[in-house]
Amino acid sequence: ANGSSHLLVHCHMGVSRSTAAMLSLMAQANSDESAEDLFARLIVIRPQAWPNSQMIRFADEQLGRKGDLTAALGRHYGRQIKSRPQFTEWMTTLGRQAELQMAVLN
Repeated sequence: ANGSSHLLVHCHMGVSRSTAAMLSLMAQANSDESAEDLFARLIVIRPQAWPNSQMIRFADEQLGRKGDLTAALGRHYGRQIKSRPQFTEWMTTLGRQAELQMAVLN
């Protein structure tokens, strides 16, 4: 074997739970990487990512990140709403207004 490996993380739409799991794994494997950099890498891998906020809060706590993942998630949501306005309707329809309220809009 060449030492490389792959991990498939998947959920129904590939937007929320899987991207939260992926971000959590990336944060665990790269504990010295900033939350902003982790989200930047995630968006390259999965441009439509809207990570589940409860999963990100849990990862934040478990990894001892002191809220930086959750804060970066709010900024990520804001960028996603700006570039993909349909997320506002989707998340409202899905009853996830709390995540929309987390969005930091600049």
